[in-house]
Amino acid sequence: MPDAQTPVAASAPMTLLGEEFFGEEELAAFLQKKLRTIRWWREKKSSHIGPPWITIGNSVFYRKSSVLKWLLQNENEPHISRTRRRKVAKE
Repeated sequence: MPDAQTPVAASAPMTLLGEEFFGEEELAAFLQKKLRTIRWWREKKSSHIGPPWITIGNSVFYRKSSVLKWLLQNENEPHISRTRRRKVAKE
């Protein structure tokens, strides 16, 4: 098992019933995060930090389509300060 501190190498998601799923290690590699971070997000479930997951026994899986949706929901627009907004409007 990889060290929780070390990023893991990417591997292909598994397919089940036509859907692709990441394991914890695959998700960590896909997002370029440490395994420890992925687990911390899941443990903080009340704060909705990470993507939704599925638990089967002791195994945790993340639906690829749900991860992509979660990423898009966390997309931010650039912030333009009031001063910059006034300058842009005058031009």
